[in-house]
Amino acid sequence: MAGDAARQLFSPSRTTDTFASQRTDQAKSEKQAQGSVAVLRDWTDAIAIAFLVAMFIRVFVAELFVIPSPSMTPTLLGIEPGRQAVSFYDQNGDGQEDMILRSDSSRFLHVYLKQGKTYHYAGEFNPGYDYDLWMRKAQRRQDRIVVAKFFYWFSPSKRGDIVVFKVPEQIFTSTKPIYIKRTVGLPGETLTFAPAPGVPGHEDSMGWLVVDGKRVTEPEFFQMQRYEWKNIPHVDPYGVPSFAKYRFHYDAADLLEVKVPRDGVYMLGDNTVSSQDSRYWGAVPLDRLRGRAVFRYWLRPGFLH
Repeated sequence: MAGDAARQLFSPSRTTDTFASQRTDQAKSEKQAQGSVAVLRDWTDAIAIAFLVAMFIRVFVAELFVIPSPSMTPTLLGIEPGRQAVSFYDQNGDGQEDMILRSDSSRFLHVYLKQGKTYHYAGEFNPGYDYDLWMRKAQRRQDRIVVAKFFYWFSPSKRGDIVVFKVPEQIFTSTKPIYIKRTVGLPGETLTFAPAPGVPGHEDSMGWLVVDGKRVTEPEFFQMQRYEWKNIPHVDPYGVPSFAKYRFHYDAADLLEVKVPRDGVYMLGDNTVSSQDSRYWGAVPLDRLRGRAVFRYWLRPGFLH
């Protein structure tokens, strides 16, 4: 009986079956390993392709930006930590929440009255004893935008475009390599300003934009937008561009005329009383334009005009 059992255990057919089973198990293991490698390779390929697509989009198509300063208020909010804050309050009693901006350490607040869907600068006011109440309502807010880089592949910047650009070389710093402003003057144009109604704190310094002798009313934004062209503070007489005419007095200047160079555009911030822009350092060369801001996705979603 024992011999029969031994013969059965070591019989050729039993040994063949054992080897066949082992080969089958080995084949299954190899298949599983190959399957895991294939899955890993597929995921790696997918991640690599997604990365390349993302980089292509970022470099050539679109990029996301955070607004770093209040120079484009009220169109875009960019509040520098510890320096500015914004609140919303019905200042004139018309039932709409107006925009209130505190700048630096001043106790004067800048008011932007809401008219329909847009805000317009109404000047400075002193809240007096209510200052602490205003500050309790204040928020730190920074809009986030989508910038389309392909816009200027096919056509030049147009008046009214909100543009992200590399800071001109004469004012470049590593801490602020990118600015965002609005195009107001195109290559070869002559810009001047026509006196416009003043606002508290800036009674005699505001003006309408005039191009080649005609007041600008298109796009619609310019129908209400006034710019500070007189008594511009802190203008360096040695740093202003040669293609612009200024009248200097004390620590301020009046901007009398600008002849935009053929290879650049003239940029101004919407927050005209608090914007370092082309009035201070001249035109932006066309080759430094990065793209056009087209959409704000945070905090107030909407297309930009």
